[in-house]
Amino acid sequence: MSDDLDLVGKPFAGKHSSVEFKPAKLEHNLDPKDLGKGPAEALARAIGNGIKSISATSKDGHQMFNVTGRLANGIHATFDAAAGDFRIETPPDRALSRLQIDRLVELVPALSEPLDNPGMEVALVESLAILMQTKGAR
Repeated sequence: MSDDLDLVGKPFAGKHSSVEFKPAKLEHNLDPKDLGKGPAEALARAIGNGIKSISATSKDGHQMFNVTGRLANGIHATFDAAAGDFRIETPPDRALSRLQIDRLVELVPALSEPLDNPGMEVALVESLAILMQTKGAR
C-alpha cells in the first residue's frame, strides 16, 4: 500500500493540507424580557384579533366585547421587571370582570389554546435565535 494519493492524475505524494477552524463562541441570552417579548406580543395580537372576530351579540344586539374596538385594539403585552415575566393587559378603561374573562376564554381560541396560534409558533422559533447569539451580536 502506498502513502501517495492520486487526485485526478496529479500525484499528491506525502503531502497534506489542513484548515484551521474556530467555531464562533455562543453566548446565551437568558434575559426574560428579550426572550418573552416576541411570544407575548404575538399572543396579545392573537387575542385582539380574536376579540375582533367575535360574532356573538349581547342581549341588546351589540357585538360582544367589541362595540367600539377599543378593547380589541388596546390588548397589549407589558413586561413586569419585578416578576420577570410578561402580562397581557387590557386598556385601563376596559377592565373586565371575572365573568367577562371566562366568556372571552370561551369565544377567543388564543385564550384557551395560545400555542395553537401560528403567529405564536413563529415568535417562539424567533426567540430561539435570541437565546443563542454569537458573541458581540447584541
